Amino acid sequence: MINKVIYAPNMHQGGGRALLIPVLNVLKGCDDVLFILDERLVLPSVWPELTHVKRVAASLRGRFQAELQLQQWVKKDVHMLCMASLPSLLFYPKNMTLLIHNRYLVGEEYLNTLKLKVRVRLAVERMWLRIRLSKVHHIVVQTPSMQCLVAHYLQRDSVVFPFADVAMLGSDMVEKKYDFLYVASGEAHKNHRTLVEAWVILAQKGTFPTLCLTLKESLFPELVMWVKEKVQQYHLHICCVGELSQQGVQQLYRQSRSLIYPSKLESFGLPLLEAVSVGLPVLAADLAYVHDVIQPSALFDAGSASSIANAVQHFKGEPAKMVHDIADAAAFLKHVFESS
Repeated sequence: MINKVIYAPNMHQGGGRALLIPVLNVLKGCDDVLFILDERLVLPSVWPELTHVKRVAASLRGRFQAELQLQQWVKKDVHMLCMASLPSLLFYPKNMTLLIHNRYLVGEEYLNTLKLKVRVRLAVERMWLRIRLSKVHHIVVQTPSMQCLVAHYLQRDSVVFPFADVAMLGSDMVEKKYDFLYVASGEAHKNHRTLVEAWVILAQKGTFPTLCLTLKESLFPELVMWVKEKVQQYHLHICCVGELSQQGVQQLYRQSRSLIYPSKLESFGLPLLEAVSVGLPVLAADLAYVHDVIQPSALFDAGSASSIANAVQHFKGEPAKMVHDIADAAAFLKHVFESS
């Protein structure tokens, strides 16, 4: 009999997938859980099949159809965990917990940097969130700064419960290929252009540190082309390795001397924790989301290429530290289903 629902449409890559996969891993042998998953989500090949799964088409229409079918799939006395930052639209279970991790849904920053199609989608999702928030019984966030934003923009209390799957990262020694690593996709708030401009400033001073970016050219062709032009023009030591598997990213951490993190907008910043777990120094933006999770090795003004360049040039290499212990997915699920 189904008594729990993991509602996770639109979670299939990046930070969303990194949050979801550990949760699915904990629950994959359970017969009493229904998983509502994005059709694009690729599960680890070594896993057995999840017992009860419904795949949702990657569109608002697909999500609407899934909402209509939910009432056929399960009874309303279930406990639903909504992991994609949005509550159920039409289905009102006895108990609904909402994990909010999409920073764009609880703030106005950087919306004007997004493409029109994305802004329209976010406007719909913001309306969706506000209209259906009264049906949510419990809200969970991962940092104190997100808790403040939820209180300010949504006028709701929330519980801070950070969790991440970083235990598998080891500290084994391998050959270091990169001085700095930036694990991030290519959205504007990730701030790649300012970072590369900092490398230009360093080159003009005769300093050429190596930098590895995890940019996928097919997803961000204009940005990758611009980076390549800067590399050629100033002989920068920057490479774009594309979008990698979790194992591939773990190997990058081990091949790098430091993590640099200039993102201007995050709800959590998982790479910060992953870097600390392998003992890497971290240069990061002097912003609240960074201070929520780690004590970085050095700070800079994310809006200033000169500040980033100066931090790199004077970097001492001390390891970063976690601010608090981070729970695993099993503890998070226990908190959700037993404490709510």
